[in-house]
Amino acid sequence: MASIAISPPPPSLGLPLTVPPKTLCGPGPTNIHPRVQSTGSLPVIGHLHGEFTLVMDDIQAGIKYAFQTANQMTFALSGTGHAGLECSLMNLVEPGDIVAIVDSGVWGERVTDCVRRLGGFPQTIKSELGKKASREDVRECLEKHGPRVLYVAQGESSTGILEDVEMIASLCNEFDCLSIVDTVASLGAVPFYMDAWKVDCAYSGSQKVLGAPPGTAVISFSQKAVGKFRHRSVPVPSYYFDMALNAKYWDVPDFGPRGYHYTGAISSFYALREALALLCEQGLERSWQKHRDAAVLLHQRLQLDLNLSLLVEDEGSRLPSVTTVVVPEGCDWAKISAFVMQNYSLEISGGLGPTKGKVWRVGLMGPNADPGVVDLVVRSMKEALLQAKL
Repeated sequence: MASIAISPPPPSLGLPLTVPPKTLCGPGPTNIHPRVQSTGSLPVIGHLHGEFTLVMDDIQAGIKYAFQTANQMTFALSGTGHAGLECSLMNLVEPGDIVAIVDSGVWGERVTDCVRRLGGFPQTIKSELGKKASREDVRECLEKHGPRVLYVAQGESSTGILEDVEMIASLCNEFDCLSIVDTVASLGAVPFYMDAWKVDCAYSGSQKVLGAPPGTAVISFSQKAVGKFRHRSVPVPSYYFDMALNAKYWDVPDFGPRGYHYTGAISSFYALREALALLCEQGLERSWQKHRDAAVLLHQRLQLDLNLSLLVEDEGSRLPSVTTVVVPEGCDWAKISAFVMQNYSLEISGGLGPTKGKVWRVGLMGPNADPGVVDLVVRSMKEALLQAKL
């Protein structure tokens, strides 16, 4: 048999890995607390070892605290916040289901696509750009279409909108409609009471307000949601995201005993556990206040010091963790973002979806919800705007 030539290794992999420090003030990920960062050096152990299942137990308890729920069907996923989105829809939406979607930005658009892929029929509740959904529009959709499930992003990171989840969940319960709430950009930054508001499914990601590396998602289902899952007429289309199989791995009562589903992201779960521990130590109310104070300071200084406008005019509709700043006429948003990155190693992102080219998105999440970071953002943007002669 003729010998087969082996291609040479790529030269770049012969060099040491170097990553420059940056201040991450986009819509996520955010910078990581040193305690969370240090978990990366902990030894990897087996994904079913007793020591690791204790870590899993801590994570479950921390998720329940963050969501303010006693739901037994609560666990983490090896995957980004988008994994939480897919897991919620795949378990709760069946072919033929009508799904109401509060569409106040790019995430409503994505969920509409996902629902169609699952054989469902999306009915969108479209909001005017920069405004949250109204009670009247939500009620009209529920009355007219009778959906089985409703989706809403509490914090819409593409537009900076903070939706009124308490109102929306109340209407869902009135019309016997399951509620799915995306809290990826909001959990830990604003009040969220899963049980008190009777939310049926909530999920979030590790890399935003929780301040852990990207790669894990957290999710919780109410008993009502579990009931819909149990009475599905067809199997969940994803083996990986199947609620029952994940519940077995996380030792959820009535779905155990604990057993293998997949190899959990061990080091990422260490980081998630420590991020949740920090949130518990700080306390939810202090975390909410910290993010609210940082956002108010940022809004005041952007408007007073830089004469910039905010996309979301109503203060009560502004998401504290992600602020959308209107790009002035004649300004190249990308040049401003490039200037602050090159000169200050500071990330400020542009718009996404309906806000692309129209706004900057400034994220103040976790460790970066801080007056010093606000000052850095304002000073760097002021210099960039002066350079652009605006």
